[in-house]
Amino acid sequence: MSAVFNNCTNINITVEQVHQAVLIRGIAGTVCFLFGIVAIIFEIIFLYRTKANFLLRLFLYLTLSSTLFIGTFGLDLVHYYRFGKNGDDTIYCSLLAFFAVYMAIVTSLFSCSIVFFLLRIVFNCKPLLRDKPKNRSTKYGCMCISEGTFVAACFILPSFFCWIPFLNDHYGNNPWSYCWFTNGSYQDPCDMTVKIDWDELLIFYVPCSITALACFVCVLFVMGWVIRLRCNAHLLPPGKLKVIVKEMFLFVGFMIAYSFVWVIFVVSSLSKPIGFSVYTTWVVK
Repeated sequence: MSAVFNNCTNINITVEQVHQAVLIRGIAGTVCFLFGIVAIIFEIIFLYRTKANFLLRLFLYLTLSSTLFIGTFGLDLVHYYRFGKNGDDTIYCSLLAFFAVYMAIVTSLFSCSIVFFLLRIVFNCKPLLRDKPKNRSTKYGCMCISEGTFVAACFILPSFFCWIPFLNDHYGNNPWSYCWFTNGSYQDPCDMTVKIDWDELLIFYVPCSITALACFVCVLFVMGWVIRLRCNAHLLPPGKLKVIVKEMFLFVGFMIAYSFVWVIFVVSSLSKPIGFSVYTTWVVK
């Protein structure tokens, strides 16, 4: 195993360092998972005490899915104690990789849902800027499906395609001891060319990239919308602009963070000379 890391002249990473990275990833994932649980509790209390709309409840579902996704990093602690010690853990690592990809897609679906409803608010904001609007309601309109059905669909739909890599054994422990796609960009650390197969590209990179792009576009629209409202604040009820900005601040902050983190992830994953020479980048991911 050590030869995999020592045969490259430009890479000086030992198996012990990889093993240590698994431990760091597991500890960091566990800590973040606990913070996520606390955040969920506070959000539930907040929603219980206030008249929460669907958008705020949608953010709760996003926090839940993100916490479960981060929890897969914490499960690397089990991988740490099994890797190189108790023999082969291919089955466990394959299941962990599947669950990580599955929860990443679920998180992307909820993120896209938030983007959709925010953009819907933006494009339906014209009544707010009229002296005598026909309808001042800021509700999102009737939904064709119930909230429970919508949330269930976000959790069920990824299961229809996230299992596909099992057909070719593309889930498991790759050379970097990362429970992920075994056929992807980490197949050969000495190969500086980017190699991503179709299952990794279509199941993970494409959906998450679309989500990150949608978040970035939505941030631009929301910022432009707030600027427009500010310029026409005299047409709004007293204090309305302040309430709008306060409600949008959390969502805009999340979308900026999502887009920024995804850009870092893609750069560190696809830029092999950077991703492998700067070892801490892999740990941060």
